[in-house]
Amino acid sequence: MAGDRHGTGSGSGYRTPPAVAESPDEMLARARRSQTDAGFSMVLGGEILHCWNGEAEYLVPVTDRLTQNSGFVHGAVIGACADNVCDWAAASLVGEALTANYTLHLLAPALGQQLRASATVIRSGRSQSVVRADVHIEDGRESKLVATALATIAHIQSRQEERVS
Repeated sequence: MAGDRHGTGSGSGYRTPPAVAESPDEMLARARRSQTDAGFSMVLGGEILHCWNGEAEYLVPVTDRLTQNSGFVHGAVIGACADNVCDWAAASLVGEALTANYTLHLLAPALGQQLRASATVIRSGRSQSVVRADVHIEDGRESKLVATALATIAHIQSRQEERVS
């Protein structure tokens, strides 16, 4: 199916998701509002750079509060970045969403100035999406892949619609 990499078009056996936002700017504004409503996301101090059409990107400046005893970014911070960016990527297709499960593979210690997490929806079905993420550490000169994740994201609106029906 040309142009339908998320498996949501007609003939795929999956419903077409509702219009979530009219434009990339509107979706980015919605994602940023959701971030300010989530206390834990505010602790990270990150900025959502992109959130549209099944993709998202998130930038988190590294501060001493986000490191562990050896000075590397704490693994839980890297996991939170992957979790958040996966959720936003799915939400850009389906509306409100919630992480049901994710697997994080820490590949290298993270030492640098900022974390950059990017996510892409691999498949979006009726009630959940599967999303992959990569997290890089950047120091101004280089970027190094430090983690990869695979997440299952539940569609909240689908669940609410099922209860009403």
